[in-house]
Amino acid sequence: MKAVKYIGITLFVLVILMIGFAKVERITPVSLVDQNALNMGMFSKVVINGYDAVSYQVNNKPLQGNENIYSEWKGGKWLFSSEENKNIFEENPSQYAPLFGGYCVYAISKGVTANTDPEVYEVIDGKLILFAAEDVHAEWMKDPVGNLEECTLMWND
Repeated sequence: MKAVKYIGITLFVLVILMIGFAKVERITPVSLVDQNALNMGMFSKVVINGYDAVSYQVNNKPLQGNENIYSEWKGGKWLFSSEENKNIFEENPSQYAPLFGGYCVYAISKGVTANTDPEVYEVIDGKLILFAAEDVHAEWMKDPVGNLEECTLMWND
């Protein structure tokens, strides 16, 4: 009888750990995500893990945003490395915001959302896309056109 109790407790702890991991990594089936959802911090509304969305295109590299230079858009807090980048974003936020709410496009192409590494990205046709890691970036880039179509279908389904 004690063995059954220990197994039950162990299974309960494992389920809690799995739920916690999924929450931290922001893993959710795409079908359960609002198309206007943003990949925000677990305990904040900061988008792109605090990186400057404009810097990918204007500065040609990802720059860490400054907590004191921000804009709010679509319920998220967007940080910027400069006032200039903030102003550029505010003129046309959809031009600089990452596609698919800033979730990993590889994960979306597989039907789930996942957090991203802001240093692993591509700008395709003037649109920012983010990845969870370099290995999935390389895999996804084998067919960017087809994968982008798949992401669009998954996201809009």
